[in-house]
Amino acid sequence: MPQMLFLGTGFSSGVPEGNCACEVCEKARDMSSPFFRTRSSVLIEHDGKNILIDAGTDFRFQTIKHNVRKIDAVLITHAHEDHIGGIPDLRGFSSTWGNDPALSMYCRQQEINALKRRFGYIFDENVTSTKPKFGVKTIEPGKPFDVFGLTVTPMLVSHPPEDAFGFRINDLAYIPDAKTIPSESMKLLQGIKTLVILGNSDESYPKQMSIFEAAEIAKTLKAERVFFTHIGHRVQRNKADQTLPPHMKLAFDGLKIDF
Repeated sequence: MPQMLFLGTGFSSGVPEGNCACEVCEKARDMSSPFFRTRSSVLIEHDGKNILIDAGTDFRFQTIKHNVRKIDAVLITHAHEDHIGGIPDLRGFSSTWGNDPALSMYCRQQEINALKRRFGYIFDENVTSTKPKFGVKTIEPGKPFDVFGLTVTPMLVSHPPEDAFGFRINDLAYIPDAKTIPSESMKLLQGIKTLVILGNSDESYPKQMSIFEAAEIAKTLKAERVFFTHIGHRVQRNKADQTLPPHMKLAFDGLKIDF
């Protein structure tokens, strides 16, 4: 049975946030506390293979903290820094220095273009310094593909001013960053049992839905289990999580679930 390890469950700033002195951020300064959250990323473990979704700014720290020794493929939801900032650190798992096999990277062409702008040296064949080795595979919304025996279906979600991907993997869906989910993508989500979705804040923002809006989506989909990720300090500070039904829970860094 596949397992999902939450490497990080924080929103774009992580928790604690900067010099914030709220109760949640003060508790989160203890890095062993469940209030401490690194940027959102997950690792799917299946049949001895490890599939990473997003490599954000905290990626290297996450691999050390959670003892991740290998990665076999990586999926990218979108090209914001908190989701791709750790891409160079993938060289620890597949490097141009030596005979490592290329790491399969699944993303849209626009993410490839953004990665080339952000990390041009990685894709420049004339640069011979140690860097990650990728075998890039372009994917399109609504078109399923296979990753080590798992059926993955990418779907578009609104994340103004652009859009992003969510992924359905068998009967689980992972949607870490979105403002709305279009009707075509909602159709692709029908029948899921587990939904992992952003719980960014107790308020709605121009680029992200609130945890309450995400909960309504979960109710519409009749998901049996719901885990919120991409969580900011406001959610627990204002006790929004305490109003959720029992089958809806806040994920935390290090949580592992079967699906």
